[in-house]
Amino acid sequence: MDGFTSSMRAFGQWYTKANHLSPVPVAAAQACVLCGASDVLAQTMHGVPVDVAHVAAMATIATLFSGALVTVWLRHLEQTLPGTDERVVLLKTLADYICCAPIVNSAYIAFVPALTAAFSGASPETAVGLLDWTQEGFQQVMVLEACTFTPYNMLQFKLVQPDLRPLLCSCLSAGCALVYSGMTLGFS
Repeated sequence: MDGFTSSMRAFGQWYTKANHLSPVPVAAAQACVLCGASDVLAQTMHGVPVDVAHVAAMATIATLFSGALVTVWLRHLEQTLPGTDERVVLLKTLADYICCAPIVNSAYIAFVPALTAAFSGASPETAVGLLDWTQEGFQQVMVLEACTFTPYNMLQFKLVQPDLRPLLCSCLSAGCALVYSGMTLGFS
C-alpha cells in the first residue's frame, strides 16, 4: 500500500501543478475521460454493444464544452462576480443556467448524433443531416440541468474554491452523460 500511496501523492502533486499552470487543457482532458467512460457505462447498462463512434462523439463534446468552455466560463463568472455571499451565489447560479447551460446542453443534443455518424465513416452530407436539436430534447436536458447543476452550483459557488470547480463539474457532468447517452442513442 505504501507504493500506491506515494504514487497517488505524486499524481496529486502533478495534477495540482498542471491544473494551476494550464487549467483549461486539464479540465478538457478530465472531461473527455470522464464523459467517455460514462458513455461506455451507459451503453453497457442498456445492454448494447459499445458504439465507439458514439463514445468519441460524447468525449469530443465533453472536451470542448463541459471541459474547456465551462472552465473559461467559471473563471469569467468568478472575475465578474467575486465573492460567496448569498446574492452573488444566486447571481452566479442564475447566470450559469441562463448563459452557459443552454450552450453546453445544446451541443450534446445537436452535435452528438452528427459526430457519431462522422466518426462511423458517414459522408459529411449525411453527418450534417443528423444535426438534431429539438425543443423537446432541449427541455429535457434543461430540466436535468435544473435538478443537478443548479443545486450543485448553489453549493459550489459558496463552498468550493474556484480552481477545484472544473474537476467537480466534470464529475457531475459524467453523471449527466449517462442521461445524454441514453437520449442521443434513442433509449427511453
